[in-house]
Amino acid sequence: PEQAKQYAYTATLLGIGFMSFMGVLMFIGAPLIFRMLTNDPEVQALGAQVLRIEAFAEPFFASSIVIAGALRGIGDTLVPSLYNLISMWGVRIVLSFLLASRFGLPGVWSAMAIELVFRGILFIVRLFRKDWKNSSLFEAKKEGPHLDSSRS
Repeated sequence: PEQAKQYAYTATLLGIGFMSFMGVLMFIGAPLIFRMLTNDPEVQALGAQVLRIEAFAEPFFASSIVIAGALRGIGDTLVPSLYNLISMWGVRIVLSFLLASRFGLPGVWSAMAIELVFRGILFIVRLFRKDWKNSSLFEAKKEGPHLDSSRS
């Protein structure tokens, strides 16, 4: 359990580091990216604006993805699934509805960025508060292999 926890911490730091770097590249390169995609200056400006909004959420998006995978690996699936469900439907959808009418597309992307930060924080808290020694994966290994005669 301790080694699994350390691997999860390391993977999370690597994921956050990489996606932070990519977020910086997205922020800096947003205008260039949209100049390559369209000739319309209004679309270029709006696209760069929303990509820059999203760039700030990248480290938290990385944390939620990496930590969810680590938790699934030790058999913790219910709580991460609920985090995803609650953050997507309770934060992103609600905020999108509220912000879209006032701010348009940037409002929707802001809602997504806020939700990704919220979800990332939830997963980071779960990572540090999780009792790794008592996870279902390690509990099953303590008990030893079981033969289920009903599967014959």
